[in-house]
Amino acid sequence: MPIPISDVIGTTHAALTAQGAFDAFVDVDSKLYIDPHLLASSTVPELCESYKVLQTHFERVITLIRHIKAPHDPFAKTATKLLTFSEIGQTGLGYSKGNTQGTGIGPRLAAGMVELATVIVQAGIADPAIFELMGVLQDGIGADRISDMTAMIILPDLCRYNQRVAQTLNIKTSDYTVGRETYKVPVNSKSGLPVILVPCEILRDLPVAESWDEIDEVASHNAALRERANALIGSTWQQATRRLRKIELREALLQHPELIADLVQQYKRKPRSGYDFRKDPAGKQIWYYLTREVLEEAGDVPVQATPVTDNNVIEVVREICLRFKHLVEHNRLYQVLRNDDGTPRSEKIAQLTFSVVADAYCNAGGLDLTPEANAGMGPVDFKMSAGYTSRVLVEMKRSSHKRLVHGYQAQLPIYEAAEKSQYSFFVIVRDDDNLTRIHEVQALSDAAVKAGRRAPEIIIVDARPRDSASK
Repeated sequence: MPIPISDVIGTTHAALTAQGAFDAFVDVDSKLYIDPHLLASSTVPELCESYKVLQTHFERVITLIRHIKAPHDPFAKTATKLLTFSEIGQTGLGYSKGNTQGTGIGPRLAAGMVELATVIVQAGIADPAIFELMGVLQDGIGADRISDMTAMIILPDLCRYNQRVAQTLNIKTSDYTVGRETYKVPVNSKSGLPVILVPCEILRDLPVAESWDEIDEVASHNAALRERANALIGSTWQQATRRLRKIELREALLQHPELIADLVQQYKRKPRSGYDFRKDPAGKQIWYYLTREVLEEAGDVPVQATPVTDNNVIEVVREICLRFKHLVEHNRLYQVLRNDDGTPRSEKIAQLTFSVVADAYCNAGGLDLTPEANAGMGPVDFKMSAGYTSRVLVEMKRSSHKRLVHGYQAQLPIYEAAEKSQYSFFVIVRDDDNLTRIHEVQALSDAAVKAGRRAPEIIIVDARPRDSASK
């Protein structure tokens, strides 16, 4: 079950938001990043000098690089050390594949950055911003690592921010030491671990340095340069990323350093605008708060329920799936599953929304809910169990998903064998008018039942847009 940071540090979502802090989920990564490009315009008092801190750090690396004579000389080793960063956890940012810890940059990746930066500096480009663009040029360096690197460099500033917010909101704190300084930062009441709050204004869902749509705009500012770049690469910047590996694109650019110089300058001129948390266009948080709102309106948060046993576990899970269906189709929960323009949100949003609905019943009835359970054969969306022997699986797919039929035909039987489940449900979230794939899945189910084989039970949830009641 997703849990907001505000819940575990003893405050409210509204209070954190009023302080400009991102109320992440302690067990679900947000796919948001600290974008170094946004630090230069930060209005947070503790972060007003953070971009200078970042630049100063990279300038030290460049100074060392200028003195490197051999790949492993003392200057190279020191530069590598300055670009090596441990994980920074408990922020709820980025992609961490199963937990909310950071990714960090180890010595091997740091050495690769030093090697690449050495070539760029020797070509006459010594701007600290080249390290912000490493996600474009260096294999293994993506938005998550750029974010973690930035966070670690400005960590004292972030700690001072956390210290002020904790004091303002009277939040319980724990000691957190960075270098020679110790700060009072919020503490997770469930795990006892420190929590590092991040200001919303420095977060983006896809940093400029990693967004190829924007990189294309960056390179196209100078029309003549764009033509030269396209001729060298053989296509536009965007097209190049689809057919060239990062290393190939990097080599093409390094042969013509004027392209990198222009890329750096245009990148620095890009507008500085963070993620719009008010509109939440990518559905980073709205799925949780709107789902809770709909549950409360519908009275669907039971205080108690009949204890789940081996005899009724299948019926209880079926009821949970049907309540999710009812809330989507009749209590406006479909709004969570669609963007403002009516297009469907990602399948992950549907799964997260279902987890919020299911958790209310699981807590009340003593049913164990395990999201993305993995028994070695790949993750199934949900495993619900009552004791060791009673296991029911729930797999969820959008009707427009190209692998919808495959998911029913191949995935669930594998998961069932791995989890030794009693029963399984295949929930199809219908997000368009095309019934072809749904009919194929139903035909497979009918054929299995006719042949006497066990078939996952299909539940179709209509999440298509609705006309308003006035229409």
